[in-house]
Amino acid sequence: MKQPRDILYFTIAAGGYTMYAAPYAAAALITDPDAKVEILVAPWRLAVASPSMSRARAIFGLDRLNIRPVPDAYAGWARVPRGKRICGYGGRHPYGSIRWLEHPEFEASWVYICDCDLLCTHPSWVARHLLISRKLNLPYSNIVRPPLPDGGGDQRRMSGCHFARHAVWYGSGTDRIRAEHRRRITAGDLNYYDERLLLRLAEQIAGLPHRRFTGKYTLRPLPGLHLSSTRDPRDRLGWNVTPGTVAEYRRLTADPRWREIAAVFDPEFVALQRRLQEVIDAEY
Repeated sequence: MKQPRDILYFTIAAGGYTMYAAPYAAAALITDPDAKVEILVAPWRLAVASPSMSRARAIFGLDRLNIRPVPDAYAGWARVPRGKRICGYGGRHPYGSIRWLEHPEFEASWVYICDCDLLCTHPSWVARHLLISRKLNLPYSNIVRPPLPDGGGDQRRMSGCHFARHAVWYGSGTDRIRAEHRRRITAGDLNYYDERLLLRLAEQIAGLPHRRFTGKYTLRPLPGLHLSSTRDPRDRLGWNVTPGTVAEYRRLTADPRWREIAAVFDPEFVALQRRLQEVIDAEY
């Protein structure tokens, strides 16, 4: 299958997660010269004024890198009671569902909506997603994950990395679907968020994969390292540290554009890089 030349990487970086915004953008834009990146951030002024983001915007240009504030419509979501929080983010900013509900400003053939703590460095992962989309006979590539163990209500969910045809995922009538979910979450009428919300959106927009594909993680290719601050980097399922991702990371960090931006990365992200390097030095 022919690989599209334009892909939009779309995510949200809120609160303490703003440290990931510049590395996320740089990795995707260096790895894929035809890609675009759009990131919703909160707080806006802090994120856009950071030295690393300022350098990234200067290097890649505003036609490839769009950093915009989380819309005012979500202003009250950070104050949702803990029992109804929309996503983890350490409980600091319950904004995880916003990436599924916002319509990006950038256009592209395909959109990849994912976590901001990914480094998208795998050059062939897009081709794999295209093949999976074809296999599923759906305009997206994702899996239905096993139900959450906490019980109560409908626990079906998808993975948090969603690759979809832009024209279908944001097609006519889909904004109305998102607006209704947004209204009900704001009103406190829903008891499902983030990946469970994504499943319902996929069900309404295009349908779900056949049940024979449920839980098959081979149908969920990751685009690179997953530098989660809450996971163990030594666990392959935690940071996805493999010979392949290590080789890609080394190529990325040797790029002069990465080096220029990395010189002013957030100290907390630098600490994560040190943890990663310790694992690489010990095992690779």
